[in-house]
Amino acid sequence: MEINLTLNEVNYVRASTWKRLFNYIIDLIFFGILYSLVLGIIFRCFPDFGASYSIFEEDRGNVFLLNFFYLLSYATTMGLVEGIFRGRTIGKWFTKTKAFNLDGSEISFGKAMSRAFCRIVPFCVFSAFGHPCNPWQDRWTNTMVADLKASQLDSTPFKNVFED
Repeated sequence: MEINLTLNEVNYVRASTWKRLFNYIIDLIFFGILYSLVLGIIFRCFPDFGASYSIFEEDRGNVFLLNFFYLLSYATTMGLVEGIFRGRTIGKWFTKTKAFNLDGSEISFGKAMSRAFCRIVPFCVFSAFGHPCNPWQDRWTNTMVADLKASQLDSTPFKNVFED
C-alpha cells in the first residue's frame, strides 16, 4: 500500500523506506568525510589541541562533549545543506528525492534546520522503519520526502536553488 499526497494536480509519492535509508547512509558518509577533514585541519593548525585529544581517555565528560559536538555539527551541517538546496541533501540528490511541506510547497530554510535537529533525537532513525515511511522529523515538522521520479517532478538537483 502506497501513501500519496495529491496537491495542485501533482501526485506526491512518498519515498520508500529503502530510499530513505540510502539517503541517511549517503548523508552520514558525506558528513563523516567532511567532519574528519575539518578535525584534521583543526589538529594540524593547533597541534597542542590535537596532542591533548585522545579517544582512549577515560574522562566521561570529554566523551559526552565530543558526542554532543558531533551531533550538533551533524544537525547544523545537514540543516544548512538541506536549507540551501531547498529540501535536498547529497543523499536525496543521489536517490532523486526531496523534502516538501505537506501542502506541496518547498521547505523553508528554518524548516530544514528544524528537520535536521529532529534527526539527532535518539532512536529517530528507527522511526523511519514503518509503512508508510514517516519518521519523526517528518511528523514533527509537517513535511514529507517525495520520490521525484515516481511523483513525475523535475529532479534537477540545483535548479532554482538561489532564487526566491
